[in-house]
Amino acid sequence: MRGCSQGEVEGHYVRGRRLADELSETTAYNPVNLNARVLVIARKRIVQPPSSITNAERIFGAYDIRGVVSQSLDSRNVRAIAGTFGNYLCPEEPGRFLIGHDTRLSSPAVSVGLREEGHQVVKIGLATTPMVYWYGADREFDGSVMVTARHLQPEYNGLKLCERDAKPLSGVHGLPEIAAAIANPPGVSKRPISQAGGNPIRTCVGHAFIKLAMRKQQALFAVELSGYYYYSDLHFTDNGLRTLIELINLVSAGGAPLSEMLARVQIYHTSGEINQQVPDRDRVLDGLKVAYHDGQIDHLDGLSVDYPDWWFNVCSSLTEPLLRINLGASRQDRLEKERKTLFSRIDHIIDEIGKVPD
Repeated sequence: MRGCSQGEVEGHYVRGRRLADELSETTAYNPVNLNARVLVIARKRIVQPPSSITNAERIFGAYDIRGVVSQSLDSRNVRAIAGTFGNYLCPEEPGRFLIGHDTRLSSPAVSVGLREEGHQVVKIGLATTPMVYWYGADREFDGSVMVTARHLQPEYNGLKLCERDAKPLSGVHGLPEIAAAIANPPGVSKRPISQAGGNPIRTCVGHAFIKLAMRKQQALFAVELSGYYYYSDLHFTDNGLRTLIELINLVSAGGAPLSEMLARVQIYHTSGEINQQVPDRDRVLDGLKVAYHDGQIDHLDGLSVDYPDWWFNVCSSLTEPLLRINLGASRQDRLEKERKTLFSRIDHIIDEIGKVPD
């Protein structure tokens, strides 16, 4: 635990976590503001004066991050920024980070964000900015965070981020990369499972296929998007009541609302299952394969197409004369855009089918 005791780390974690939970319960989090707009700022390197910071798209400035607490800079946004900052500096293995803060009360979410990504945190509490710079460099921390909004009013807060040797991150180094990483998280829904030490395996939907695959792979657990959960210790069968009990236990032990726990592992914004009747399901699938030929295509279950920041799956229902359609994207606005495009293309394919004589 380089540089701090386990007790010190855990003690700071508990106190920070409680206040972060309290803040998150009293604020409305809109990930679209952060994810969709900040990428534009990062790419164009737009710098807004601190006095005009009121919205999430303006929190990334020339030399730090600032915003209004519980609005553009709520606790979850801060956690996302802190966790991404840690992974930006230490992408291969857990890093060691120092945190100090001024007299404002809205700071503990930073440590939670770093810890959720597996990094070690030492908090020195109330400190001046030069003190954090010096101590972080002198004790060879991988990075340091000073939580402060300097001279701005109490409703503001901010983050000054440094890498080793007190090298600051700014609008021309580090901050744009962090903003872009937040706006475009890795488009792989398997990631949380892998990070937890698991080995995710895809298979066809349907209880018969899943149970067979679980036995073959000796899987501990399986899930379908339709809401079925399967357990190896229940002879590889699905059980809704068991799932409810497990969920209650997780929420009780987690000390946070279920929505917050889900947000930590939810990578994609998803459409949910959409059912559509079409005159010829096979011909629609063939048409979509041509229309999306530039994506990564597989036919494990119908037609799946993956792009760097969004995906979709269209498959024929095994029990009804329908196509079942699911989409996911790293941003809500991207999800809506691709959803409209996909259904427009399906309508076009249906029109073309109608023009061809039987």
